[in-house]
Amino acid sequence: MPTEKEDILEVLNDRTLHQIRFSVGLIKINSDEYDKVADYIEAGGITTEPGTDKVANYYPEIDTLQTRAGEPPSASVRDPSPSPIALSAPG
Repeated sequence: MPTEKEDILEVLNDRTLHQIRFSVGLIKINSDEYDKVADYIEAGGITTEPGTDKVANYYPEIDTLQTRAGEPPSASVRDPSPSPIALSAPG
């Protein structure tokens, strides 16, 4: 089964994803932006459809997000039990 609208919304609403913030030039991505995209998808302002490419693509001229071809990845954004990082002093 290809990646569906519900899969995309689940990722966009994930609390771990909301901790990721970055910018590229003047474009800033943060939790507010993830929420906006999820709201647009839920309201039908952005449609989602299965794609045929190896990567997902967004087409702003038609407000369509095409998911990548094939099955969705089995990995989740969440890591329910992160392993602690062991640090050792040189010496």
